[in-house]
Amino acid sequence: MAKLWKRSHHLAKPHKIEEVDPHSLSITAPTVIFLSGIMTIDSRPDNMSESLSEIEALLKTHHARGVKPELYGLTHENLKNIFNIAAYNARPDRASSKAAKEMARAVLMPLVTDKQGKPLPLADAQRNLRNLTLVGYSAGTVFAQEMYNAARDMMEQAGFAKADAKAALSEVVLISMAAVSRPLQEKERFTTLYLTATNDLAVRLKNRIWTPLRNLFGKRTRSLLIEPVSKNSLLITAAIPQKKMWHFEQDDEGTLVKRFISPLLPDWMRISSNHEIPHYTTCDDGHNAFSKIVLHGLVNAINRTTRTDVMRLLEPLPTLGPDQKNAYRSRIAKAIIPPA
Repeated sequence: MAKLWKRSHHLAKPHKIEEVDPHSLSITAPTVIFLSGIMTIDSRPDNMSESLSEIEALLKTHHARGVKPELYGLTHENLKNIFNIAAYNARPDRASSKAAKEMARAVLMPLVTDKQGKPLPLADAQRNLRNLTLVGYSAGTVFAQEMYNAARDMMEQAGFAKADAKAALSEVVLISMAAVSRPLQEKERFTTLYLTATNDLAVRLKNRIWTPLRNLFGKRTRSLLIEPVSKNSLLITAAIPQKKMWHFEQDDEGTLVKRFISPLLPDWMRISSNHEIPHYTTCDDGHNAFSKIVLHGLVNAINRTTRTDVMRLLEPLPTLGPDQKNAYRSRIAKAIIPPA
């Protein structure tokens, strides 16, 4: 069964994490749950600690200073989760693993039902779900969609009308990085930013099996492109620079430091996966065209208090200087593909 973790600042080693019972959560304020990649398993919480550091680093930048959500991370039971990915990709409209059902029951259902399991008024359910932001990476992007399928079914079983269940769940924001789910089959779900590199090896291998490349990447170039998938989701693609395994990031004092990216594949394979999470979370405009998109999307999601339009997630943060704002807005505007 998947496990939920939280940074434990009171422990002797402050960078360690401790397990949290998901059924004990009481989400009444902005909360972020990071859904990890396939190699981040329950028996290796140190991997989760490293992954959470990627999200914490974004929230420590001076652009996000003052934004302090509750932050949790989810690990997978073991490597058999790869079979759940295959099962989901075969039936994206219905599939949901046992672990995803349990997490949906523990995390999502208390936000939409009362203690007797009866549906809350739609407006109350929507308001509660606005406190939740999911950040999925790699296999975690599939787990997020499995949670959606499970929660939708549970809500209908509890007595929600189908349209109301969908309306409520669309209040959850999902930032989906290195997505190995089925974006074109996932319309009208969570409000979602899909970030997918056109030369991400894991994504391309998945697409060879489940989605012909001409359907997903056929009109893509190495440049940044942003295309509406539905009224509440965007597909954002760009290329990762080949073999550039470093980028600049700010330390806690705001100083730019050069940070090397640990490759997922060993050197002897002589191939870059372009699947490493820092390629997607980078705030280095010189690294790739995804720069700052996750930062802005995440902070805008955390700060939302009303129904958000998916395009508003891409808005630059107020802390950016005028020149930075103009450069970012220009990059985003040039990338948008009008709806067909």
